Amino acid sequence: MIHSLKMVLAVLSNQLDAAVGEVSENNIAPFVAIRQTTELMKLVMGAIAQLKRGSDKPDENRRVLENLLATLRQMAKDERFAMDGRNAAAALLQYRATASTIAQIEAIAGARMGSEVR
Repeated sequence: MIHSLKMVLAVLSNQLDAAVGEVSENNIAPFVAIRQTTELMKLVMGAIAQLKRGSDKPDENRRVLENLLATLRQMAKDERFAMDGRNAAAALLQYRATASTIAQIEAIAGARMGSEVR
């Protein structure tokens, strides 16, 4: 599971590199992407640290993954709500990054654990 989350972290790292490359004075989108990607990376790294401290038992791994996904889903829900506000463009960018990360984690979790983590 740790290896799988490291792959998600690598994808997020590449997204961060791409966002940094797009920074310009006239475009706020890369700054939103950088902030959001950094937050997502912190959450994934936290899950990796929990897994490393754990006993590598399937139930424990599933619990860590379920907690990570619950946090990400709540973030996505909050971001969708924020899309109705005056910062809708930023919220949409945040939501897309979070939803993409959820999909990546669900894909690796599904491949690793079956469809139990949803």
